[in-house]
Amino acid sequence: MGAASRGLHEAARGLAEKGVAVGTVGPRVLDNRTGRAYSFKRFTFTGIKHQHCAAGSDLVPTDFVIASGSLTSMQALQAVGALDDGLFIDRIDIDWCLRAAAMGYVCYGVCAARLQHEPGEHSKRVWIGRWTEVAVHSPERNYYMVRNSIILYRKAYAPLRWILNDVLWLSAVVMLSCAIAPKRLRRLRLVAKGIWDGMRRVQGPLSDRNPKR
Repeated sequence: MGAASRGLHEAARGLAEKGVAVGTVGPRVLDNRTGRAYSFKRFTFTGIKHQHCAAGSDLVPTDFVIASGSLTSMQALQAVGALDDGLFIDRIDIDWCLRAAAMGYVCYGVCAARLQHEPGEHSKRVWIGRWTEVAVHSPERNYYMVRNSIILYRKAYAPLRWILNDVLWLSAVVMLSCAIAPKRLRRLRLVAKGIWDGMRRVQGPLSDRNPKR
């Protein structure tokens, strides 16, 4: 067992011993390309609260952790259910954590556990008030982001505070992608298709001729 896995196990066990209903615990994500450490996030009505790992901090409460490298308790998995593979690629981890939170299970970020990751196909340096490295996703990935977000907005367990933040975040991602990324026409077409399919609750892979509904 690696150091990251041990850190997740120890964190989950320690929380459970304190009587915390542990949903899932996840590692701190580090971008391989830029060295950037991603924050854990809490959604509020005034915006996204970024929870960074301060010196000496071990566990950070968060509204979701990415599925890659995370550790989920069997108790929570049996109660909440499996990941919704119909969403396919995007929002799967957010969906599960929102379901878990609605049932009283808590997600935590584990600062000691680290996951090297490369979000998007590549990154690009852009000026947004300051120079920032942003992840650039494929047009197909933009489709899944849009479609699956719209599907989740209509779920009873999706809190309004998350929906409001996600609408703003997703709008910014789509506009930025269409401005700086290649294949703009295909990207716009797939974003429009994502909106339409999300409203119809279409699920499954984009290439599936008989998607789940």
